[in-house]
Amino acid sequence: MVPNYIIPSEYEMIAMLSKNSGIAVVWNINAKNLIQEKKIQLLWNSEQMPSTDVFLLSGKNDNLSAIFEKIELELKNVLG
Repeated sequence: MVPNYIIPSEYEMIAMLSKNSGIAVVWNINAKNLIQEKKIQLLWNSEQMPSTDVFLLSGKNDNLSAIFEKIELELKNVLG
């Protein structure tokens, strides 16, 4: 697979924010270490997490469809 666009990770963006000034809404797991290290400040902690859609992409090769079905089931079990 060749990506058309590469999106930087949220953690990398938070790390850059820790060296500058600004505000961001981010996942708590991505900011946890920087908050503990006092490199960024937590302004608001929401107990209600937003939902996230998860997509499983696969090629058109029919030989792999059984494997991707197993992966899909496992992801559904984990992500509930």
